[in-house]
Amino acid sequence: MVDSVGEKRVLAADVTHVTDVDLIQRPPYYGLVSSDGKPLQSIGVSCGNHGVSFFINSYCEYFSRGEQCKFCGLVPTQKKFSDTVKMKKAEQVRECMEGILRTNSPIEFVQFSGGSLYDHDAENRQYLTFIRTVREALENNNLTGKVPIHLTCMPPHDMGILGELKDAGLDTISFDMECTTPEFFEKYCPGKTKTQGYSGMRSALRKANEVFGHGNAFTILIAGIEPRETFIGGLRDIMDDGIVPTINIYHNDPLCSSDMDVGDPDVEELIEMAYDAAGLFKQMGAVPGKLGCAHYDIGHEIRKGYFDA
Repeated sequence: MVDSVGEKRVLAADVTHVTDVDLIQRPPYYGLVSSDGKPLQSIGVSCGNHGVSFFINSYCEYFSRGEQCKFCGLVPTQKKFSDTVKMKKAEQVRECMEGILRTNSPIEFVQFSGGSLYDHDAENRQYLTFIRTVREALENNNLTGKVPIHLTCMPPHDMGILGELKDAGLDTISFDMECTTPEFFEKYCPGKTKTQGYSGMRSALRKANEVFGHGNAFTILIAGIEPRETFIGGLRDIMDDGIVPTINIYHNDPLCSSDMDVGDPDVEELIEMAYDAAGLFKQMGAVPGKLGCAHYDIGHEIRKGYFDA
């Protein structure tokens, strides 16, 4: 728990002091409003007060046919909470970026993402205008090459689109496999299995690694769904392709599908899994936690040495 002691905040377990803590300050741009009356924080959400995330469209088409990833609560969450603009426009993103830069709000990266479309080529191309808009704002403030632009989406079927994204200004990309092996991928990701398939995801990640350069292609993997040995073995296999894993920890979400058959993961097992993953990163010379927008990534903790053996 967090207790306040005078003006000092500390993290305590029962009554034992663990560490001092500071609250993240509200980003300065959160007080601004766009020309169409939208609070800028409903357009671009601060990530740990050092980056901004633009979730362009908040509906994943997999939900329309009951083919969403079984652990995903995107659509029901968006229905329950209405504090963000559901469908962003390029002009809104431009105004938000200008507000961030004008107020000197912390900005170390820009992330784009959104719900998946069954037409993955159209899904990817919808981001081109937004990427160009952000690139122009960064160029106007002499931040070219200093603030990377990242995209999380499903892979296009036309691999030539990856070159279009790079030419538009994209620096890094992530195609999220969620599970490391075909068995679990097909079990928990029915929509992705139908439209891309496990082998298609792996092939697209290898191509993205070629287009964007080694270390700039990522994939989110969820620890706690697969058995430890399966997860670590699959992790090694994916890293052998030069792909950087972004490791998220599974948690039960009451808004998710009732088809999910995984309970709360064993904490000690997860910790040992993290040590195994840290050893792999070190052994293979990969850079964990490089992708700043993945603020849930345990790679940050691995990079800081918290899981050194």
